[in-house]
Amino acid sequence: MKQLFRNILLGSKRIPSRVEYKFAILRGQFALLLLLVTVFYICLDWSNAVFSFIPWYLLMIAIGVSAIILNRKGYYILTNLFLVVTVNAIIYLFADVDHPQGGVYFFFANTSVMGLILFSTYGKPIQFFFGLLPIGLGFLALLVDFDLMIPPLNDPAMMRVNFLANFSTGLLTTLLIVQFLISRNKESERSLVESQQAITKTSEDLIKSDERYSMALKGTRAGIYEWNVKENRVEVSDYWKTLLGFAPSEMIGVTLETFLEMVHPDDIARTSESVQRQMSTHSPYQNEVRLRRKDGAYKWFQDTGIGKMDGAGNLQVVIGSIIEIHERKMAEEKILTQNELLAKANKELDHFVYSVSHDLRAPLSSILGLANIYAMARDQHERDDIIRMVSDRAHVLDNFIREVLDYSRNARLDLSLQQVRVADIVREVLSGLTHMDGIQA
Repeated sequence: MKQLFRNILLGSKRIPSRVEYKFAILRGQFALLLLLVTVFYICLDWSNAVFSFIPWYLLMIAIGVSAIILNRKGYYILTNLFLVVTVNAIIYLFADVDHPQGGVYFFFANTSVMGLILFSTYGKPIQFFFGLLPIGLGFLALLVDFDLMIPPLNDPAMMRVNFLANFSTGLLTTLLIVQFLISRNKESERSLVESQQAITKTSEDLIKSDERYSMALKGTRAGIYEWNVKENRVEVSDYWKTLLGFAPSEMIGVTLETFLEMVHPDDIARTSESVQRQMSTHSPYQNEVRLRRKDGAYKWFQDTGIGKMDGAGNLQVVIGSIIEIHERKMAEEKILTQNELLAKANKELDHFVYSVSHDLRAPLSSILGLANIYAMARDQHERDDIIRMVSDRAHVLDNFIREVLDYSRNARLDLSLQQVRVADIVREVLSGLTHMDGIQA
């Protein structure tokens, strides 16, 4: 029923403003009240066989219906003027021909209250004008008789009936207007309470969100900054200062130039390029940079951020954070160094394996060659010489193996330089190749 009543007075159109909605409902209720009062007087006059005012009653019904239609279409100012002016005019016409003791003047109080209410948001002068207009019309009807309507009969009995009817209707109308105001105020209070509850809940949610955000920042050990591009002003959090060794009261008035001065000289080009890319592409950025702390030492930080545009599509503000990654970068550099050393060791190992395999094969090939010669030799003296040469090659192989073991031990010792005879080395190499297949002595 409430929704049906609302649709009759306002239609299905949604009114976003709570104030406009309240006054639209009041305006519709005043028009509906005019229709009810008019129907009551039609019945009253009909029962008393008074038909002279029926056309005026029909005009009042048309005024009430027209006011509801205008209100439904959203012509709120026009509806106010139409309703207040026409109702005051109709009451004035009745007061002009009625006896002062008939009680029609009671309705000027109703129209005065209606004018004060409907024009309360249009400024004090307009509000008081429509509030005082019924008083002026009342005095005019009392002091000057224009007799624009057929006057009613001045029968004392009929005058008492009209007085009681007008008094009761006027008082009842005033009570209904007050009730309308109370209902609208209760709705407004209820709306305010609901809004206050919603605001309180939103505030609590914001506090919880802020607490979670602070915990998240502490957990990630991130220092927050906000760079106003247009003003070239950087606001930094206390933890941002702490990460760089400063107290919260220090580092006031930070600018982009201040930040770049803290960047390691080897990282300035990359950092400036990252800033320029952010300003041109408006995309999120991430950069690893070394920043100089208050004590002068450089530490690695990961700088990440994202920009916000204004209505014209220009970069307005950049919000980001820095996280210390010094230990991670040191570990990465250590791993990189170890990888380089490992690659070098693998290369040396490959060279060592190649050299060892070659130097091992040389005496073994000589021994195999001497073994073939020994099998073909018939002279015992020749065979003794071959046995002696095999023994020499075996000693060479044994010395080489000892040298390999010495090399393994020397790799973990300090380097010791000694003089060598190149001629002896050359003779040793040629001796090792003497009895290999395909080698002529």
